[in-house]
Amino acid sequence: MRNKFTLWDAAEDHICYLQAQSLPHQAKHRVDQFQSVLFRIVVLGLGHLRPDPKAKLTQADKDAAIAFLKTLPACDIVRVPEALHLGFEMLSTSQASRNNYAPRILDWQEWSKSQSWYPESARCATDLRCPPILPEHSTAVRQKLTARTRKQICYRLKHEQQSPALQADIAAMIAFLTDGHHPERLMELKPIQGSSGKLYQRETELMLGFRSQCAEKNSIAVSEIQLTDLVPLVKEEPIEDMTPKQIRHLWLHLKQHFSDWWAEYDTFLLATSESISPRTRVSKLCALIALAKYVYRHEVTWDCDYESIPIFKVLYAHLKNEMQKAAEWTAKRRTVVNLEHKWIERREGQTTLAAIWEQIILPLQMETRLRNQWGQLRKGQAIAKSQKSFLIWHRMGSYPAARQSVLRTMKIATSCPITRPDDVPPDGWYIPKVPLEWRKLDQDHRPIDNCFYRTYTHQGQAYPEGVYVLEVCADKTAKVYGMQQYIVANQWFDDGTCLYDVYQSYLCGQWLPGGDKNDLRCDWWVQEWRGRRGRWVTKGRMEFEPEPQLQPLDSLGHAGV
Repeated sequence: MRNKFTLWDAAEDHICYLQAQSLPHQAKHRVDQFQSVLFRIVVLGLGHLRPDPKAKLTQADKDAAIAFLKTLPACDIVRVPEALHLGFEMLSTSQASRNNYAPRILDWQEWSKSQSWYPESARCATDLRCPPILPEHSTAVRQKLTARTRKQICYRLKHEQQSPALQADIAAMIAFLTDGHHPERLMELKPIQGSSGKLYQRETELMLGFRSQCAEKNSIAVSEIQLTDLVPLVKEEPIEDMTPKQIRHLWLHLKQHFSDWWAEYDTFLLATSESISPRTRVSKLCALIALAKYVYRHEVTWDCDYESIPIFKVLYAHLKNEMQKAAEWTAKRRTVVNLEHKWIERREGQTTLAAIWEQIILPLQMETRLRNQWGQLRKGQAIAKSQKSFLIWHRMGSYPAARQSVLRTMKIATSCPITRPDDVPPDGWYIPKVPLEWRKLDQDHRPIDNCFYRTYTHQGQAYPEGVYVLEVCADKTAKVYGMQQYIVANQWFDDGTCLYDVYQSYLCGQWLPGGDKNDLRCDWWVQEWRGRRGRWVTKGRMEFEPEPQLQPLDSLGHAGV
Protein backbone atom coordinates (compact mmCIF):
# COMPACT_ATOMS: atom_id res chain seq x y z
CA MET A 1 0.00 0.00 0.00
CA ARG A 2 1.21 3.50 -0.84
CA ASN A 3 2.39 5.93 1.83
CA LYS A 4 -0.37 8.32 2.88
CA PHE A 5 -2.83 6.65 0.55
CA THR A 6 -5.84 8.97 0.53
CA LEU A 7 -9.48 8.69 -0.36
CA TRP A 8 -8.79 10.63 -3.56
CA ASP A 9 -6.10 8.09 -4.48
CA ALA A 10 -8.74 5.38 -4.06
CA ALA A 11 -11.13 7.35 -6.29
CA GLU A 12 -8.43 7.79 -8.98
CA ASP A 13 -7.69 4.07 -8.94
CA HIS A 14 -11.38 3.35 -9.44
CA ILE A 15 -11.53 5.83 -12.35
CA CYS A 16 -8.63 3.98 -13.98
CA TYR A 17 -10.50 0.72 -13.41
CA LEU A 18 -13.64 2.11 -15.11
CA GLN A 19 -11.62 3.33 -18.08
CA ALA A 20 -9.93 -0.04 -18.46
CA GLN A 21 -13.15 -2.06 -18.22
CA SER A 22 -15.36 -0.05 -20.62
CA LEU A 23 -15.39 1.30 -24.16
CA PRO A 24 -14.17 4.93 -24.40
CA HIS A 25 -17.61 6.53 -24.75
CA GLN A 26 -19.07 4.34 -21.97
CA ALA A 27 -16.11 4.99 -19.69
CA LYS A 28 -16.44 8.77 -20.08
CA HIS A 29 -20.13 8.62 -19.15
CA ARG A 30 -19.48 6.47 -16.08
CA VAL A 31 -16.53 8.56 -14.91
CA ASP A 32 -18.53 11.80 -15.30
CA GLN A 33 -21.39 10.36 -13.24
CA PHE A 34 -19.00 9.04 -10.61
CA GLN A 35 -17.17 12.35 -10.25
CA SER A 36 -20.40 14.33 -10.20
CA VAL A 37 -21.92 12.42 -7.29
CA LEU A 38 -18.54 12.27 -5.52
CA PHE A 39 -17.86 16.03 -5.73
CA ARG A 40 -21.44 17.22 -5.21
CA ILE A 41 -22.93 14.77 -2.70
CA VAL A 42 -20.38 12.50 -1.02
CA VAL A 43 -17.96 15.24 0.02
CA LEU A 44 -20.93 17.19 1.38
CA GLY A 45 -21.86 14.23 3.58
CA LEU A 46 -18.22 13.87 4.66
CA GLY A 47 -18.15 17.47 5.91
CA HIS A 48 -16.98 19.61 2.95
CA LEU A 49 -19.39 22.53 2.48
CA ARG A 50 -19.66 24.73 -0.62
CA PRO A 51 -21.08 28.26 -0.44
CA ASP A 52 -24.06 27.10 -2.50
CA PRO A 53 -24.28 23.28 -2.45
CA LYS A 54 -27.07 23.23 -5.05
CA ALA A 55 -25.24 25.40 -7.60
CA LYS A 56 -23.53 23.94 -10.67
CA LEU A 57 -20.00 22.63 -10.05
CA THR A 58 -17.18 24.90 -11.21
CA GLN A 59 -13.57 23.90 -11.73
CA ALA A 60 -12.71 25.66 -8.48
CA ASP A 61 -15.35 23.57 -6.68
CA LYS A 62 -13.88 20.37 -8.13
CA ASP A 63 -10.34 21.38 -7.09
CA ALA A 64 -11.55 22.15 -3.56
CA ALA A 65 -13.34 18.80 -3.33
CA ILE A 66 -10.20 16.96 -4.51
CA ALA A 67 -8.09 18.83 -1.97
CA PHE A 68 -10.57 17.82 0.75
CA LEU A 69 -10.51 14.15 -0.31
CA LYS A 70 -6.71 14.20 -0.19
CA THR A 71 -6.93 15.01 3.54
CA LEU A 72 -8.91 11.83 4.26
CA PRO A 73 -7.31 8.40 4.61
CA ALA A 74 -8.44 5.65 2.24
CA CYS A 75 -9.92 3.69 5.14
CA ASP A 76 -12.70 6.31 5.26
CA ILE A 77 -14.20 4.42 2.33
CA VAL A 78 -16.39 2.68 4.93
CA ARG A 79 -17.99 6.07 5.70
CA VAL A 80 -18.90 6.75 2.08
CA PRO A 81 -22.33 5.01 1.97
CA GLU A 82 -23.47 6.93 5.05
CA ALA A 83 -22.07 10.17 3.60
CA LEU A 84 -23.92 9.48 0.35
CA HIS A 85 -27.21 9.10 2.18
CA LEU A 86 -26.55 12.24 4.28
CA GLY A 87 -25.67 14.28 1.20
CA PHE A 88 -28.86 13.18 -0.55
CA GLU A 89 -30.87 14.28 2.49
CA MET A 90 -29.10 17.66 2.76
CA LEU A 91 -29.76 18.43 -0.90
CA SER A 92 -33.29 16.95 -0.87
CA THR A 93 -32.36 14.89 -3.93
CA SER A 94 -35.25 13.25 -5.79
CA GLN A 95 -35.65 9.50 -5.65
CA ALA A 96 -35.05 9.23 -9.38
CA SER A 97 -31.66 10.96 -9.05
CA ARG A 98 -30.76 8.82 -6.11
CA ASN A 99 -31.51 5.66 -8.06
CA ASN A 100 -29.41 6.98 -10.96
CA TYR A 101 -26.31 8.14 -9.11
CA ALA A 102 -26.10 5.97 -5.97
CA PRO A 103 -24.98 2.80 -7.81
CA ARG A 104 -21.81 4.58 -9.02
CA ILE A 105 -20.65 5.18 -5.45
CA LEU A 106 -21.78 1.81 -4.19
CA ASP A 107 -19.94 0.11 -7.06
CA TRP A 108 -16.85 2.01 -5.97
CA GLN A 109 -17.14 0.68 -2.44
CA GLU A 110 -17.77 -2.87 -3.66
CA TRP A 111 -14.71 -2.68 -5.94
CA SER A 112 -12.65 -1.33 -3.00
CA LYS A 113 -13.21 -4.51 -1.00
CA SER A 114 -10.91 -6.40 -3.35
CA GLN A 115 -8.09 -3.86 -2.87
CA SER A 116 -5.21 -4.38 -0.47
CA TRP A 117 -5.77 -1.01 1.24
CA TYR A 118 -9.36 -1.80 2.21
CA PRO A 119 -9.60 -2.11 6.05
CA GLU A 120 -9.82 -5.74 7.14
CA SER A 121 -12.19 -4.87 10.01
CA ALA A 122 -14.77 -3.62 7.52
CA ARG A 123 -14.79 -6.61 5.19
CA CYS A 124 -18.27 -8.04 4.74
CA ALA A 125 -19.22 -10.91 7.04
CA THR A 126 -21.50 -12.28 4.31
CA ASP A 127 -18.44 -13.79 2.62
CA LEU A 128 -17.74 -16.07 5.59
CA ARG A 129 -18.41 -19.77 5.11
CA CYS A 130 -19.91 -22.42 7.37
CA PRO A 131 -17.91 -25.41 8.51
CA PRO A 132 -19.23 -28.78 7.29
CA ILE A 133 -22.64 -29.37 8.92
CA LEU A 134 -23.66 -32.90 9.82
CA PRO A 135 -27.19 -33.90 8.82
CA GLU A 136 -29.67 -34.09 11.69
CA HIS A 137 -30.21 -37.85 11.38
CA SER A 138 -26.56 -38.72 10.90
CA THR A 139 -25.29 -41.62 13.00
CA ALA A 140 -22.33 -39.43 13.93
CA VAL A 141 -24.54 -37.12 16.01
CA ARG A 142 -27.11 -39.66 17.27
CA GLN A 143 -26.50 -40.61 20.88
CA LYS A 144 -29.20 -42.25 22.98
CA LEU A 145 -29.44 -41.17 26.59
CA THR A 146 -31.92 -43.88 27.58
CA ALA A 147 -32.05 -47.64 27.17
CA ARG A 148 -35.20 -47.58 25.02
CA THR A 149 -34.96 -49.91 22.05
CA ARG A 150 -38.10 -48.96 20.13
CA LYS A 151 -39.97 -45.89 19.03
CA GLN A 152 -42.82 -44.74 21.25
CA ILE A 153 -46.31 -45.22 19.85
CA CYS A 154 -48.78 -42.34 19.72
CA TYR A 155 -51.97 -43.27 21.57
CA ARG A 156 -53.18 -39.88 22.80
CA LEU A 157 -56.87 -39.16 22.12
CA LYS A 158 -56.56 -36.13 19.85
CA HIS A 159 -58.91 -33.19 20.05
CA GLU A 160 -60.57 -33.97 16.72
CA GLN A 161 -61.23 -37.55 17.87
CA GLN A 162 -63.09 -36.44 20.97
CA SER A 163 -66.87 -36.10 21.03
CA PRO A 164 -68.23 -32.53 21.46
CA ALA A 165 -69.38 -33.41 24.98
CA LEU A 166 -65.91 -34.69 25.93
CA GLN A 167 -64.21 -31.63 24.43
CA ALA A 168 -66.46 -29.36 26.49
CA ASP A 169 -65.83 -31.43 29.63
CA ILE A 170 -62.05 -31.28 29.25
CA ALA A 171 -62.17 -27.52 28.65
CA ALA A 172 -64.36 -27.11 31.76
CA MET A 173 -61.89 -29.20 33.80
CA ILE A 174 -58.92 -27.03 32.77
CA ALA A 175 -60.91 -23.88 33.57
CA PHE A 176 -61.84 -25.36 36.97
CA LEU A 177 -58.17 -26.01 37.75
CA THR A 178 -56.57 -22.83 36.36
CA ASP A 179 -59.05 -19.94 36.59
CA GLY A 180 -58.22 -17.46 39.32
CA HIS A 181 -61.73 -17.33 40.76
CA HIS A 182 -63.73 -20.30 39.54
CA PRO A 183 -67.20 -20.43 41.15
CA GLU A 184 -67.24 -24.24 41.44
CA ARG A 185 -63.81 -24.62 43.03
CA LEU A 186 -63.51 -24.63 46.82
CA MET A 187 -61.76 -21.66 48.37
CA GLU A 188 -59.13 -23.94 49.91
CA LEU A 189 -58.07 -25.15 46.46
CA LYS A 190 -55.63 -22.76 44.86
CA PRO A 191 -55.53 -22.44 41.05
CA ILE A 192 -52.67 -24.13 39.25
CA GLN A 193 -50.46 -22.56 36.59
CA GLY A 194 -51.53 -22.73 32.97
CA SER A 195 -48.49 -24.90 32.17
CA SER A 196 -49.58 -27.41 34.82
CA GLY A 197 -53.07 -27.35 33.36
CA LYS A 198 -51.67 -28.24 29.94
CA LEU A 199 -49.66 -31.09 31.47
CA TYR A 200 -52.77 -32.48 33.22
CA GLN A 201 -54.76 -32.19 29.99
CA ARG A 202 -52.07 -34.08 28.09
CA GLU A 203 -51.94 -36.87 30.69
CA THR A 204 -55.75 -37.09 30.73
CA GLU A 205 -55.93 -37.38 26.94
CA LEU A 206 -53.21 -40.06 26.99
CA MET A 207 -55.16 -42.16 29.47
CA LEU A 208 -58.38 -41.62 27.53
CA GLY A 209 -56.55 -42.76 24.39
CA PHE A 210 -55.32 -45.88 26.17
CA ARG A 211 -58.78 -46.85 27.43
CA SER A 212 -60.41 -46.28 24.03
CA GLN A 213 -57.71 -47.54 21.65
CA CYS A 214 -55.20 -49.77 23.44
CA ALA A 215 -56.88 -51.44 26.40
CA GLU A 216 -57.61 -55.15 25.94
CA LYS A 217 -59.99 -55.43 28.90
CA ASN A 218 -63.13 -53.28 29.19
CA SER A 219 -62.20 -51.16 26.15
CA ILE A 220 -64.53 -48.20 25.48
CA ALA A 221 -65.48 -46.82 22.06
CA VAL A 222 -63.89 -43.48 21.14
CA SER A 223 -67.31 -41.92 20.56
CA GLU A 224 -68.57 -42.99 24.00
CA ILE A 225 -65.63 -42.45 26.34
CA GLN A 226 -66.00 -39.86 29.14
CA LEU A 227 -63.89 -38.45 31.95
CA THR A 228 -65.79 -40.61 34.43
CA ASP A 229 -64.37 -43.68 32.69
CA LEU A 230 -61.05 -42.72 34.26
CA VAL A 231 -62.37 -41.70 37.68
CA PRO A 232 -65.82 -43.19 38.47
CA LEU A 233 -68.40 -40.77 39.84
CA VAL A 234 -70.83 -41.86 42.56
CA LYS A 235 -73.30 -39.15 43.46
CA GLU A 236 -74.68 -38.81 46.94
CA GLU A 237 -78.38 -38.80 46.05
CA PRO A 238 -78.62 -42.24 44.31
CA ILE A 239 -76.92 -44.03 47.22
CA GLU A 240 -79.05 -42.46 49.97
CA ASP A 241 -81.56 -45.33 49.68
CA MET A 242 -78.88 -48.02 49.68
CA THR A 243 -77.83 -49.97 52.74
CA PRO A 244 -74.27 -49.60 54.09
CA LYS A 245 -73.48 -53.09 52.81
CA GLN A 246 -74.69 -52.22 49.31
CA ILE A 247 -72.67 -49.00 49.34
CA ARG A 248 -69.58 -50.92 50.44
CA HIS A 249 -70.02 -53.48 47.65
CA LEU A 250 -70.51 -50.66 45.12
CA TRP A 251 -67.29 -48.98 46.12
CA LEU A 252 -65.41 -52.27 46.20
CA HIS A 253 -66.53 -52.94 42.64
CA LEU A 254 -65.56 -49.44 41.45
CA LYS A 255 -62.19 -49.55 43.22
CA GLN A 256 -61.43 -52.94 41.70
CA HIS A 257 -62.47 -51.67 38.27
CA PHE A 258 -60.12 -48.68 38.62
CA SER A 259 -57.24 -50.82 39.91
CA ASP A 260 -57.70 -53.24 37.00
CA TRP A 261 -57.42 -50.64 34.24
CA TRP A 262 -54.61 -48.84 36.08
CA ALA A 263 -52.63 -52.09 36.36
CA GLU A 264 -53.19 -52.78 32.66
CA TYR A 265 -52.04 -49.26 31.84
CA ASP A 266 -48.90 -49.71 33.95
CA THR A 267 -48.12 -52.91 32.03
CA PHE A 268 -48.78 -51.12 28.76
CA LEU A 269 -46.29 -48.38 29.67
CA LEU A 270 -43.63 -50.95 30.46
CA ALA A 271 -44.23 -53.08 27.36
CA THR A 272 -44.76 -50.48 24.62
CA SER A 273 -43.03 -47.31 25.85
CA GLU A 274 -40.42 -49.02 28.05
CA SER A 275 -41.38 -46.51 30.72
CA ILE A 276 -39.81 -47.61 34.01
CA SER A 277 -39.62 -44.40 36.02
CA PRO A 278 -41.98 -44.10 39.01
CA ARG A 279 -42.02 -40.35 38.43
CA THR A 280 -43.99 -40.99 35.24
CA ARG A 281 -46.67 -42.72 37.32
CA VAL A 282 -46.58 -39.92 39.89
CA SER A 283 -47.31 -37.37 37.14
CA LYS A 284 -50.23 -39.40 35.82
CA LEU A 285 -51.71 -40.01 39.28
CA CYS A 286 -51.49 -36.29 40.09
CA ALA A 287 -53.45 -35.62 36.90
CA LEU A 288 -56.05 -38.21 37.95
CA ILE A 289 -56.39 -36.63 41.40
CA ALA A 290 -56.90 -33.20 39.79
CA LEU A 291 -59.49 -34.79 37.47
CA ALA A 292 -61.22 -36.43 40.45
CA LYS A 293 -61.52 -33.09 42.24
CA TYR A 294 -63.24 -31.71 39.15
CA VAL A 295 -65.54 -34.75 38.81
CA TYR A 296 -66.59 -34.57 42.48
CA ARG A 297 -66.81 -30.77 42.68
CA HIS A 298 -70.57 -30.88 43.32
CA GLU A 299 -70.30 -33.60 46.00
CA VAL A 300 -68.11 -31.71 48.50
CA THR A 301 -68.56 -28.71 50.76
CA TRP A 302 -65.09 -28.52 52.32
CA ASP A 303 -61.68 -29.62 51.16
CA CYS A 304 -61.56 -32.37 53.78
CA ASP A 305 -64.67 -33.93 52.22
CA TYR A 306 -62.53 -35.21 49.35
CA GLU A 307 -60.62 -37.48 51.74
CA SER A 308 -63.81 -39.25 52.80
CA ILE A 309 -64.61 -40.34 49.23
CA PRO A 310 -63.29 -43.91 48.70
CA ILE A 311 -61.90 -43.33 45.18
CA PHE A 312 -59.61 -40.62 46.58
CA LYS A 313 -58.26 -43.09 49.14
CA VAL A 314 -57.41 -45.44 46.28
CA LEU A 315 -55.73 -42.70 44.27
CA TYR A 316 -53.69 -41.46 47.23
CA ALA A 317 -52.65 -45.03 48.06
CA HIS A 318 -51.32 -45.55 44.53
CA LEU A 319 -49.62 -42.12 44.68
CA LYS A 320 -47.96 -42.92 48.02
CA ASN A 321 -46.65 -46.21 46.61
CA GLU A 322 -45.14 -44.56 43.51
CA MET A 323 -43.63 -41.70 45.54
CA GLN A 324 -41.90 -44.24 47.79
CA LYS A 325 -40.42 -45.87 44.70
CA ALA A 326 -39.30 -42.45 43.41
CA ALA A 327 -37.63 -41.78 46.78
CA GLU A 328 -35.77 -45.10 46.51
CA TRP A 329 -34.59 -44.14 43.03
CA THR A 330 -33.30 -40.85 44.40
CA ALA A 331 -31.53 -42.53 47.32
CA LYS A 332 -29.82 -45.00 44.98
CA ARG A 333 -29.07 -42.28 42.40
CA ARG A 334 -30.97 -44.27 39.82
CA THR A 335 -32.12 -42.42 36.70
CA VAL A 336 -33.63 -43.26 33.32
CA VAL A 337 -30.89 -41.25 31.61
CA ASN A 338 -27.36 -42.63 31.56
CA LEU A 339 -25.57 -39.90 33.50
CA GLU A 340 -22.24 -40.93 31.98
CA HIS A 341 -23.57 -39.78 28.59
CA LYS A 342 -25.49 -36.79 29.89
CA TRP A 343 -22.54 -34.48 30.48
CA ILE A 344 -20.22 -33.26 27.79
CA GLU A 345 -16.67 -34.54 27.67
CA ARG A 346 -14.12 -31.97 28.80
CA ARG A 347 -10.41 -31.57 29.12
CA GLU A 348 -8.68 -31.81 32.46
CA GLY A 349 -9.13 -28.56 34.33
CA GLN A 350 -11.84 -27.33 31.96
CA THR A 351 -15.26 -26.42 33.36
CA THR A 352 -18.42 -27.92 31.91
CA LEU A 353 -19.62 -24.48 30.82
CA ALA A 354 -16.34 -23.78 29.02
CA ALA A 355 -16.62 -27.13 27.25
CA ILE A 356 -20.19 -26.33 26.17
CA TRP A 357 -19.02 -23.03 24.72
CA GLU A 358 -16.11 -24.65 22.91
CA GLN A 359 -17.93 -27.71 21.55
CA ILE A 360 -21.49 -26.46 21.05
CA ILE A 361 -22.10 -22.71 21.18
CA LEU A 362 -19.16 -21.45 19.11
CA PRO A 363 -19.59 -24.12 16.39
CA LEU A 364 -23.30 -23.21 16.23
CA GLN A 365 -22.31 -19.55 15.85
CA MET A 366 -20.22 -20.43 12.79
CA GLU A 367 -23.18 -22.35 11.35
CA THR A 368 -25.23 -19.11 11.24
CA ARG A 369 -23.19 -17.92 8.25
CA LEU A 370 -24.94 -17.39 4.95
CA ARG A 371 -22.65 -19.52 2.79
CA ASN A 372 -21.88 -23.21 2.98
CA GLN A 373 -18.39 -24.70 3.01
CA TRP A 374 -18.19 -24.36 -0.82
CA GLY A 375 -19.12 -20.67 -0.83
CA GLN A 376 -22.69 -21.16 -2.07
CA LEU A 377 -25.59 -19.34 -0.45
CA ARG A 378 -27.59 -21.62 1.83
CA LYS A 379 -31.37 -21.90 1.77
CA GLY A 380 -33.22 -19.30 3.79
CA GLN A 381 -34.87 -21.78 6.16
CA ALA A 382 -31.57 -23.55 6.80
CA ILE A 383 -29.99 -20.23 7.82
CA ALA A 384 -32.92 -19.37 10.09
CA LYS A 385 -32.83 -22.81 11.71
CA SER A 386 -29.11 -22.44 12.45
CA GLN A 387 -29.72 -18.99 13.91
CA LYS A 388 -32.52 -20.29 16.14
CA SER A 389 -30.37 -23.15 17.47
CA PHE A 390 -27.48 -20.82 18.20
CA LEU A 391 -29.62 -18.21 19.98
CA ILE A 392 -31.24 -20.86 22.18
CA TRP A 393 -27.91 -22.35 23.21
CA HIS A 394 -26.30 -18.94 23.65
CA ARG A 395 -29.10 -17.87 25.96
CA MET A 396 -28.80 -21.03 28.07
CA GLY A 397 -25.01 -20.92 28.17
CA SER A 398 -24.53 -17.21 28.88
CA TYR A 399 -27.00 -16.34 31.64
CA PRO A 400 -27.96 -17.71 35.06
CA ALA A 401 -29.84 -20.98 34.97
CA ALA A 402 -33.53 -20.61 34.14
CA ARG A 403 -36.30 -22.86 32.90
CA GLN A 404 -36.44 -23.41 29.17
CA SER A 405 -40.10 -22.37 29.23
CA VAL A 406 -38.90 -18.75 29.48
CA LEU A 407 -37.59 -19.03 25.91
CA ARG A 408 -40.44 -21.19 24.63
CA THR A 409 -43.14 -18.77 25.80
CA MET A 410 -41.34 -15.53 24.91
CA LYS A 411 -43.52 -13.07 22.96
CA ILE A 412 -42.22 -10.58 20.39
CA ALA A 413 -44.18 -7.68 18.88
CA THR A 414 -44.88 -7.98 15.16
CA SER A 415 -46.09 -4.39 14.75
CA CYS A 416 -45.07 -0.98 16.02
CA PRO A 417 -46.67 2.44 16.59
CA ILE A 418 -46.94 4.58 13.47
CA THR A 419 -45.39 7.49 15.38
CA ARG A 420 -41.70 6.86 16.04
CA PRO A 421 -40.74 7.24 19.73
CA ASP A 422 -38.54 10.23 20.52
CA ASP A 423 -35.63 8.11 21.76
CA VAL A 424 -35.28 6.18 18.49
CA PRO A 425 -32.73 7.88 16.18
CA PRO A 426 -33.72 8.67 12.56
CA ASP A 427 -31.60 5.81 11.23
CA GLY A 428 -32.41 3.47 14.13
CA TRP A 429 -34.83 0.60 14.45
CA TYR A 430 -36.56 -0.95 17.41
CA ILE A 431 -38.98 -3.68 18.48
CA PRO A 432 -41.58 -2.30 20.91
CA LYS A 433 -42.74 -4.10 24.00
CA VAL A 434 -45.84 -6.18 23.28
CA PRO A 435 -48.95 -4.10 24.20
CA LEU A 436 -50.88 -5.31 27.24
CA GLU A 437 -53.97 -6.20 25.21
CA TRP A 438 -51.88 -8.84 23.39
CA ARG A 439 -50.33 -10.27 26.55
CA LYS A 440 -51.59 -12.77 29.10
CA LEU A 441 -52.76 -10.96 32.25
CA ASP A 442 -53.76 -12.06 35.72
CA GLN A 443 -56.89 -10.93 37.53
CA ASP A 444 -55.12 -7.69 38.51
CA HIS A 445 -54.27 -6.99 34.82
CA ARG A 446 -50.56 -7.59 35.35
CA PRO A 447 -48.64 -9.51 32.67
CA ILE A 448 -47.89 -13.14 33.48
CA ASP A 449 -45.96 -14.02 30.32
CA ASN A 450 -42.53 -13.24 28.90
CA CYS A 451 -41.67 -10.49 26.44
CA PHE A 452 -38.63 -9.65 24.28
CA TYR A 453 -38.05 -6.21 22.77
CA ARG A 454 -35.41 -3.79 21.49
CA THR A 455 -35.16 -0.25 22.83
CA TYR A 456 -32.87 2.77 23.07
CA THR A 457 -33.88 3.68 26.64
CA HIS A 458 -34.12 1.26 29.54
CA GLN A 459 -34.80 2.15 33.18
CA GLY A 460 -33.95 5.79 32.55
CA GLN A 461 -30.61 5.08 30.85
CA ALA A 462 -29.99 5.86 27.19
CA TYR A 463 -28.37 3.30 24.88
CA PRO A 464 -27.32 5.06 21.63
CA GLU A 465 -26.81 1.75 19.78
CA GLY A 466 -29.95 0.12 21.18
CA VAL A 467 -30.26 -2.94 23.43
CA TYR A 468 -32.39 -6.08 23.59
CA VAL A 469 -34.36 -6.62 26.80
CA LEU A 470 -35.99 -9.81 28.09
CA GLU A 471 -38.88 -9.24 30.48
CA VAL A 472 -39.72 -12.34 32.52
CA CYS A 473 -43.11 -12.46 34.27
CA ALA A 474 -43.92 -16.17 33.87
CA ASP A 475 -41.43 -18.16 35.87
CA LYS A 476 -41.44 -20.20 39.06
CA THR A 477 -39.56 -17.42 40.84
CA ALA A 478 -42.10 -14.76 39.81
CA LYS A 479 -44.07 -15.14 43.04
CA VAL A 480 -40.95 -14.39 45.08
CA TYR A 481 -39.05 -11.91 42.91
CA GLY A 482 -41.81 -10.51 40.73
CA MET A 483 -41.11 -9.24 37.23
CA GLN A 484 -37.46 -9.38 36.17
CA GLN A 485 -35.82 -7.61 33.22
CA TYR A 486 -32.51 -8.63 31.68
CA ILE A 487 -30.47 -6.70 29.14
CA VAL A 488 -29.10 -9.09 26.54
CA ALA A 489 -25.57 -7.77 26.19
CA ASN A 490 -23.97 -7.70 22.75
CA GLN A 491 -21.01 -9.98 22.18
CA TRP A 492 -18.38 -9.93 19.45
CA PHE A 493 -16.98 -13.12 17.96
CA ASP A 494 -13.62 -13.90 16.40
CA ASP A 495 -14.95 -13.71 12.82
CA GLY A 496 -15.98 -10.04 13.25
CA THR A 497 -19.71 -10.70 13.66
CA CYS A 498 -21.67 -10.03 16.83
CA LEU A 499 -24.64 -11.43 18.73
CA TYR A 500 -26.92 -8.51 17.78
CA ASP A 501 -26.30 -9.30 14.08
CA VAL A 502 -27.77 -12.77 14.61
CA TYR A 503 -30.77 -11.43 16.54
CA GLN A 504 -31.47 -8.86 13.82
CA SER A 505 -31.15 -11.42 11.04
CA TYR A 506 -33.40 -13.93 12.82
CA LEU A 507 -36.07 -11.42 13.82
CA CYS A 508 -36.12 -9.31 10.64
CA GLY A 509 -34.45 -11.37 7.94
CA GLN A 510 -31.08 -10.93 6.23
CA TRP A 511 -30.53 -8.60 3.27
CA LEU A 512 -27.55 -9.35 1.05
CA PRO A 513 -26.31 -6.38 -1.06
CA GLY A 514 -25.38 -6.96 -4.67
CA GLY A 515 -27.19 -8.29 -7.69
CA ASP A 516 -28.52 -7.25 -11.09
CA LYS A 517 -31.39 -5.12 -12.34
CA ASN A 518 -33.91 -7.79 -11.42
CA ASP A 519 -33.10 -7.47 -7.72
CA LEU A 520 -34.73 -5.04 -5.30
CA ARG A 521 -33.29 -1.81 -3.94
CA CYS A 522 -32.88 -1.59 -0.18
CA ASP A 523 -34.96 1.06 1.58
CA TRP A 524 -34.42 -0.03 5.19
CA TRP A 525 -32.64 1.72 8.07
CA VAL A 526 -29.12 0.50 7.18
CA GLN A 527 -27.76 3.62 5.54
CA GLU A 528 -24.90 2.03 3.61
CA TRP A 529 -27.39 -0.24 1.82
CA ARG A 530 -29.99 2.35 0.89
CA GLY A 531 -30.56 2.52 -2.84
CA ARG A 532 -28.36 -0.50 -3.36
CA ARG A 533 -29.67 -3.60 -5.09
CA GLY A 534 -29.81 -6.88 -3.24
CA ARG A 535 -32.11 -9.65 -2.08
CA TRP A 536 -33.41 -11.42 1.00
CA VAL A 537 -31.30 -14.51 1.62
CA THR A 538 -33.42 -15.48 4.64
CA LYS A 539 -36.64 -14.22 6.16
CA GLY A 540 -35.56 -15.23 9.66
CA ARG A 541 -38.35 -16.52 11.86
CA MET A 542 -40.83 -15.82 9.06
CA GLU A 543 -39.28 -18.79 7.26
CA PHE A 544 -41.36 -20.91 9.66
CA GLU A 545 -44.51 -18.75 9.26
CA PRO A 546 -44.56 -17.85 5.56
CA GLU A 547 -48.12 -16.49 5.56
CA PRO A 548 -48.28 -13.19 7.50
CA GLN A 549 -51.50 -12.43 9.32
CA LEU A 550 -52.26 -8.78 8.71
CA GLN A 551 -53.77 -6.88 11.63
CA PRO A 552 -55.78 -3.64 11.31
CA LEU A 553 -54.94 -0.53 13.27
CA ASP A 554 -55.78 -0.89 16.93
CA SER A 555 -56.63 1.68 19.56
CA LEU A 556 -52.95 2.42 20.23
CA GLY A 557 -52.15 3.16 16.61
CA HIS A 558 -50.25 -0.07 15.98
CA ALA A 559 -50.15 -1.37 12.45
CA GLY A 560 -48.25 -4.06 10.65
CA VAL A 561 -47.99 -7.81 10.52
